[in-house]
Amino acid sequence: MIVTQGSCTDTSACETITGVGIAETTLSNGISIYPNPASNLVTIAVGNHVSYDLEIMDVTGKSMTLLHDRKGSLELEVRQYPAGIYFAEVKSDNGFKERVKFTIRK
Repeated sequence: MIVTQGSCTDTSACETITGVGIAETTLSNGISIYPNPASNLVTIAVGNHVSYDLEIMDVTGKSMTLLHDRKGSLELEVRQYPAGIYFAEVKSDNGFKERVKFTIRK
């Protein structure tokens, strides 16, 4: 890399940078939400069989639903929520978490 400032020039060796960012710990098989977009009912499928808490939040971070100590998949009625973008966050009892975005249309 060559850097020039005014009449000064400096050259450095090139370095390869890999893996920038913050690693996130997620559930082993993840979660999926369908249908997406939804209007009345969504299925939240959790890929493994651990106990977890589920929180549904709107785009501002306001908690809409909080369910504790769930296992497996569940169906959630969403017809009472206004149209918009929402997030489902699953936190397992062993500390893993994952957040998935979904849309509600009317």
